Amino acid sequence: MDVEHDKALFKNFSLKGVPQLLFFKGGEFYGKLAGDVEEEDMAEKIEELI
Repeated sequence: MDVEHDKALFKNFSLKGVPQLLFFKGGEFYGKLAGDVEEEDMAEKIEELI
């Protein structure tokens, strides 16, 4: 999403900066990772949700 064009959504998820990865499962928010995220950290979070 372009945070410049959807500031309400940016605020809704309490985002402090970009880039950020937001994780959802079944339409429910399950967390986020921010900044320069390691591939292992992304894989771990995805594994938690599947």
